[in-house]
Amino acid sequence: MRFYELTYLILPNTSEEGLNSLKEKINSLIQKEGGVLNEVDLPLKRKLVYPIKKQGEAFFITLNFYLDPGKLQDLEKELKEEKRIVRYLILTKISPRE
Repeated sequence: MRFYELTYLILPNTSEEGLNSLKEKINSLIQKEGGVLNEVDLPLKRKLVYPIKKQGEAFFITLNFYLDPGKLQDLEKELKEEKRIVRYLILTKISPRE
């Protein structure tokens, strides 16, 4: 398994319940694919440097997880289908276990 960092932006008009449900959905998607969550940060509302999909602000959520590289494509497909996610970025990181 490889170590990844996922950061995603959520529409600013999303309610707190919506944020929590989306966060749980993403976490369960990773676990469903056989991944292991390492660290999940709280959502932070930030002003964007430039508008994305006509939005000047967004909630940032970052999480670290372990996942087989072959399953990453399935996770990305699910992230693209989620309408509340404005943008996402997945980085391969060096594992803290090493």
